[in-house]
Amino acid sequence: EAAADGATSPTSGKRRHRTQAGLFRKQLDELTGALRVAEPHFIRCIKPNAERRPDRFDAALCLEQLRYSGVFEAIAIRKQGFPFRRLH
Repeated sequence: EAAADGATSPTSGKRRHRTQAGLFRKQLDELTGALRVAEPHFIRCIKPNAERRPDRFDAALCLEQLRYSGVFEAIAIRKQGFPFRRLH
């Protein structure tokens, strides 16, 4: 881990060169750590129909809104084990 940054290797004592893969891995680890401690809070409003009238539900419109708002991507991230609920 530290050796990929250009630090001294603990086993050989030799200095290793920085690599793109090593730098990417370090950035990815930092991002993952930030995501693990984050407490995101989002409210998404879905309009049930284009007329905005009560007792009318347009399933195709709702599905389109869910797709475009990123709800399905958020669900995929939740399934990977990242936190998604905020305790009140």
